[in-house]
Amino acid sequence: LVPAVVPHAGGSYAAPLLVTSDGSSLGVLRLGVAYSGTLQALGGTAPYTWSLAAGSGPLPAGLSLSSSGQLSGVPSAVGSSTFTVQVTDSATTPGSAPRAITLSVVAGPSSTGLSVSPSTSSAWQPVLLVATVSPAATGLPAPTGTVTFFDGDTALQTVALQGGSASLAVATLP
Repeated sequence: LVPAVVPHAGGSYAAPLLVTSDGSSLGVLRLGVAYSGTLQALGGTAPYTWSLAAGSGPLPAGLSLSSSGQLSGVPSAVGSSTFTVQVTDSATTPGSAPRAITLSVVAGPSSTGLSVSPSTSSAWQPVLLVATVSPAATGLPAPTGTVTFFDGDTALQTVALQGGSASLAVATLP
């Protein structure tokens, strides 16, 4: 973005300062995955100085805001955060503009494994299916949600994850 200069009789002046970034322009934040995004402004007199506005809600846990408008860090909690940024320009009489932004942190990448016990079974023998879902980064909490077990195209049952795993005992496969 470039500063906007508005000509008028006898000279020109910088257009009013405006924060152009919003939550949708800042990309997706994933739990446990390093994030970096830059806030943008238009108008006023560059360079700009960024801060959280007085009375703002907090940034998503694990993120920080630099005075140059860089949001960065490793999100440490899933959920939405609404906060208000303020940009101040460097004019002789500085102008400033606030903007509320909502960012959502979603679950990070995970890996899923499936085990069958006993590992070799014969027809009509009961089996235990265990799905294990693990976060891709160490130190993160076990994923939550549900797992649906299938036999081919047939859904057998949906089971809630507990501690990152879900089990289904099957007397016989259809």
